Amino acid sequence: MITARIIWYSVCSGLADYTLIFTWRTWLFGWYLRILAQVLFFASIGWLLSPNDTRYLLVGNAVAMMSVHSLFTTSSTAWERRCGTLPLIVASPARPIVVLASRSLYWMAEGFVCALGSMLGVGWLLGVSLPLEQVLWCVPLLLLIGLSTYALGLLLGALVLNRTDLRNVVSNAVTAAMMAVCGVNVPAEAFGPFAGAVAQLLPLTHGLAAVRTVLDGGPAQVIAAQAIAEAAVGVAWFAAAVGVLHWMQWRARRDGSIVFAE
Repeated sequence: MITARIIWYSVCSGLADYTLIFTWRTWLFGWYLRILAQVLFFASIGWLLSPNDTRYLLVGNAVAMMSVHSLFTTSSTAWERRCGTLPLIVASPARPIVVLASRSLYWMAEGFVCALGSMLGVGWLLGVSLPLEQVLWCVPLLLLIGLSTYALGLLLGALVLNRTDLRNVVSNAVTAAMMAVCGVNVPAEAFGPFAGAVAQLLPLTHGLAAVRTVLDGGPAQVIAAQAIAEAAVGVAWFAAAVGVLHWMQWRARRDGSIVFAE
């Protein structure tokens, strides 16, 4: 009960921060249009080549928005130290991982809206056939991608808590790597066996493959296998994030290394 209350207050606190970043007008006519333009840009490259390429690039870049937004938690986790709230979180009876894992969930909600909206909107604009029934089956897969990427973002946020100036560098570098090797614009194996092996450890790869299989009407066994692999990757990253945060909490309480601001 207490944990649920902590999660609720953390989510509400994060949403309060988010409303200071955007109003509905600036989000809809600023940020969301920017997302649509990005997906449209890559999908239009395929439109110049063939209908199959258009569909491939549209789906890849639309689904990638789920991961891109979830990785923003890297920066928002580091904000806790810059704002001076991290020492209070560590000193409180609540487990820091509960607060930090709940604090940035709004990025997942935004990522879901942008991913699904850009898939349907840009698909309609370019005349790509995406049956609504199949798109709806992709909804739980999008949420799974968001959760697994969110876990990776938490880990990255924990790793940069002592170097908050690197928060955007790290998240942008990982985002670029995922966009390159996870099958967004070209198949994951296109960069060779090493990059392909790395891609198997990144959150987006299996989830995107599952979404493509659903939209292509592929076998349920393949979809289930990819979904299970995506979940396993997410659990592994979350376990790593919990371990790093526990270690940093122990060290901070031992040597007083957490400061209120940098």
